Amino acid sequence: MAAIGFMVKTIGMTIESATKRLGFADMFVADILAICNVIDQFDLWKRFEALYGELDYAGIDASPYQARSENYFDLWQKHSHEIGALDQKSIKRITRFYTYLKASRDATLELRYWNKDTPIPVKQICIRNILLTLALSLKNARLSLTSLVDKNELEKENGYSYIKKQNGMATRVLINIGIDHRTINNLGLTFDEDGKEITLHIPE
Repeated sequence: MAAIGFMVKTIGMTIESATKRLGFADMFVADILAICNVIDQFDLWKRFEALYGELDYAGIDASPYQARSENYFDLWQKHSHEIGALDQKSIKRITRFYTYLKASRDATLELRYWNKDTPIPVKQICIRNILLTLALSLKNARLSLTSLVDKNELEKENGYSYIKKQNGMATRVLINIGIDHRTINNLGLTFDEDGKEITLHIPE
């Protein structure tokens, strides 16, 4: 009887753990998709690419490009200490997604210090830092979803198509703002316009 009781308890704990794991997975999937949808709606890649092309204009107003007051890390802040219910691969990818996203938003704070005397190379480095960390965040958004969602179900998610499109836009924009091909390849940020993985040619 004791053995049966132990077995029932073990099964119960296994089911509880699986339920908790699935609950966390759904929660983070929804949050990641929502955040990436917002990035898509704001068309950040094209906006920062346009800003990069206007840096020689002394009177440029960079304030619209600064991080706003929205908190995109509420779910992460509330549940990051419980993320151990997920598998290690998912944990690493989700953590990187939020970490790089925060780094990108924090990097926009530097824009508030721009003025007519700010050297153009300083502005260029600032935008490159913002977009490189944003690209790494989106890369890990995609990887997180592939860890958390069945492949067939994932392709049905509209938000996933946004992420693939943004992966492709990120590659194009990073090239256009002067990030060298070797760096983009090494960071695994190489995608075509449809979001399919590619390898950039590295000039000799």
